[in-house]
Amino acid sequence: EVGLEEYLYTVVPSEMPVKFGLESLKVQAIAARSYAARCLNALGYAPLGAHVDDSTSSQMYNNSEEYDIVLKAVDDTRGLVPVYSGDIVDARFFSTSWGYTANFHETWSVKDEFPSHEVPYLVAKPQFPGNAASLYNEENFKAFINKKDTQAYDRFSPFFRWSITMKGQQLEDIIQENLP
Repeated sequence: EVGLEEYLYTVVPSEMPVKFGLESLKVQAIAARSYAARCLNALGYAPLGAHVDDSTSSQMYNNSEEYDIVLKAVDDTRGLVPVYSGDIVDARFFSTSWGYTANFHETWSVKDEFPSHEVPYLVAKPQFPGNAASLYNEENFKAFINKKDTQAYDRFSPFFRWSITMKGQQLEDIIQENLP
């Protein structure tokens, strides 16, 4: 076991490049602290004797060196967590958005319930300046996903607009395996 603040010394540089700078690392420290703090009361990994996993299933916890800038980011924000209606927020974060986020209830299950409840601060938003057409319209969605020059903040990520190729039977097998 490791204390929450010391845990963040390794999580923050595992989740974000240190070259992003102090202010970005502070934001990451606050989001990661919020996520970890909520996990302290969750049952997800309790059967394994843990609160979180060290992978992308929870938060990355790589065996990395300590960086002074990360120590400062964590220490400068020590104990800070965002709160909504008296509860620590569920601060889910991601490396790549493809240009748009999703509503919490359409993405995450809660206690094996899916779709789950709506979370008013985790709503679908464009990840670029300006407005976007509703992606609930199939034609708008298709146009958006096919647009290669979207000015999204994470457009330079290699995972921004990825694709996969598989045979029809492979897709059917995956669906059948995961449908129940």
